[in-house]
Amino acid sequence: MAGILSIKFGKEMLYFLIIFFLIFTISFLLLTKVLGIPYWWLFRGVRLTAIHASSFNVTITMNRPLVIGDEILISVYDSSGENPVVNATVSLYNDDVHIGDYYTNSSGKVSIEYPGGILGIIINKEGFASYVKSIPETPGEWIRNKFLAGIISAILSFTITFLIIRYRKPTEVYPQSIIR
Repeated sequence: MAGILSIKFGKEMLYFLIIFFLIFTISFLLLTKVLGIPYWWLFRGVRLTAIHASSFNVTITMNRPLVIGDEILISVYDSSGENPVVNATVSLYNDDVHIGDYYTNSSGKVSIEYPGGILGIIINKEGFASYVKSIPETPGEWIRNKFLAGIISAILSFTITFLIIRYRKPTEVYPQSIIR
C-alpha cells in the first residue's frame, strides 16, 4: 500500500518539470503583456504572506456612466463595516502605469478624479489583505486573454520541454568496473 502513495521522480522527470515550469512562467507573463492584461489585475488574488489578515469592506461611489474628471469616492472600513480604516494606501493604475498613491482620511474615505480608461485600484494597509478592483468592471477580453495565454503557454512549454529532453545529448554511462 505504501508503494501506491509514494511517487518516485527520476532525473529525466525532474528536468522535464523544471524546464516546463520555467518556460510556462516566462511565456505566460510575456503573452499576457502582449495581449494587454495588466499585471496588477493578473495577480490580484496572490497573497505574499501566510499570516491571516483581516479583509477590507470597501464601498466605491461614482456616477454611471463615468466621464473623465468625475469624482470617485472610496470608503474603506474593516471587515465588520463599522470602523473606518485610517491611512490605508489607495494605489491607482492605468494600463499597468502607476498613477499615484492616496491615503484614506479619519473617516476612511478618499476622493479621486477619474482619469479615463480602465482604472485599477489596489488598497493596502498592514494587517489587512489587499483589495483589488477595476473601474469600470474587468473587461471580458482580459478574462478571455488570460485563459488563452494559459493554453498557449502550456502547449508551448510542453513542446519545447519535450524537444529539449528528446534531442539533448545523452550522458555517458560508465561500466561498473571503472567506477569501483
